[in-house]
Amino acid sequence: MLNEKAATSATTLTNDFNVNNNHKNNHCPAEMFPPLEPWPEPVNGAELADEIKALFDRYLYLPNGASASVTLWVMHTYALGCFEITPRLAILSPMPGCGKSTLMDLICMLSYRPLMLSSITAAAMFRIIAEYKPTLLIDEADTFLRGNEELRGIINAGYEQGGKVSRVEVVNKKQVVSLFPCYGACAIAGIGGMHKTIQERSVNVVIERKTHADKIERMRKREIREITPDIQRKCLRWASDHAEQLSAARPNMPLYMGDRATDIWEPLFAIAETISPEWLEQINKAAKALNKTQPNEDDSSMRLQLLADIKSIFDEQPNQQTFVSTWLVNKLNELEESPWSDFGYGRGLSVHSLARQLRFFNILSVQLRNKFDRNRCYERKDFLDAFSRYLPEDTPAQTEPEKPVRHTCSIDSPKGAVVEELRRAGIDKDTIDWVESLEEVENT
Repeated sequence: MLNEKAATSATTLTNDFNVNNNHKNNHCPAEMFPPLEPWPEPVNGAELADEIKALFDRYLYLPNGASASVTLWVMHTYALGCFEITPRLAILSPMPGCGKSTLMDLICMLSYRPLMLSSITAAAMFRIIAEYKPTLLIDEADTFLRGNEELRGIINAGYEQGGKVSRVEVVNKKQVVSLFPCYGACAIAGIGGMHKTIQERSVNVVIERKTHADKIERMRKREIREITPDIQRKCLRWASDHAEQLSAARPNMPLYMGDRATDIWEPLFAIAETISPEWLEQINKAAKALNKTQPNEDDSSMRLQLLADIKSIFDEQPNQQTFVSTWLVNKLNELEESPWSDFGYGRGLSVHSLARQLRFFNILSVQLRNKFDRNRCYERKDFLDAFSRYLPEDTPAQTEPEKPVRHTCSIDSPKGAVVEELRRAGIDKDTIDWVESLEEVENT
């Protein structure tokens, strides 16, 4: 969600750049955050984004769409005042040696006022954010962040502008409640998964260990540090020059995203839209790729997509009322534009995971008993309530639109009168089609 007061946000952001980057003015320690001056000339956003993306592609083996997404995330750290939400960047790997620390090092050298941490207390975190407004980079989160609800609460609160934490402090021998603002950019890296409250606020990048066939260069920090200060200055200048445009941006978000996913990705889409049409196309493909490669089983937007895909499959079989579970799972996994074949870390959607997701809508499978088999199946009627409650009428289907009914009749005929009465009564379409197909209808 982007700030409605574009001009005010732009002025605030520009003032923040002009004042906060001078460490003498806000007592920012130079050894922690060296002063950064904007690039002296206007910067081409597309060329700048291409330059940053080239570094990620040069030194890291990343999944499809990750380098473009991380590039725009880095640029957004220079424009936080333009947005009401700053998406977390969650960098995950299945095991050590996949390059997550290298990725964090490169992000650290490119982001605005970066602060790399391997361990921190909650009290230190919210005070650092309130005082210096850094880009927090938390590595090895799987060791010290796990089980630490206080730290996790600060990270989650800082996701949205205006987020604060409260603490009781002693002032002049009296206990007073102090509020500390904690809105700020944050990237987190760890092995395995993260708590769902962090992942559902994040752009999630799952990186894998490279093979000998993956040709990437070894990153030497000393060489990179020679070029990254100029990139930081260019980011600062570009963000300052385009602050008002970014604040006013309202990009058209993909329909497949739910509300939370739209909030997460909207700042990156706004930056891409401001840069160029080519970058807008890149981030669109990147968002689809990353959401597909790492679906979150606890993500409500994924469940909405599951409902939409099941409806499209049902629409292909208008006369079928029961669907065997295994058949339905196979049809879902065959949808190329949906994430189900990569569900469960590449194992694909299973009968059990389908049942687990559909329980959220109170949809249960039933036992199909006949002399040939005893499979479990789903009945169309059990989905109708969920379809009407959660899917808009214009939900895009994966298949061609349903063909019109071939049977027609005049409203002046006995059959037509009955059909018209059924429509007015809200009878389901399958029943009406069946009535229209009858040769004779008694005029009652």
